Amino acid sequence: DLSVRAESLSRILKEFKNSELIETKKGKIEILDKEGLKKGLW
Repeated sequence: DLSVRAESLSRILKEFKNSELIETKKGKIEILDKEGLKKGLW
């Protein structure tokens, strides 16, 4: 349990996808830019 609302997680994942940091396929998440993702978290 991440203690995150589904709407919040969905919005964050969409932002990461739009920034080409991640890709989602068949319910799985692929990290495309690990360093960019780290920067996005801070």
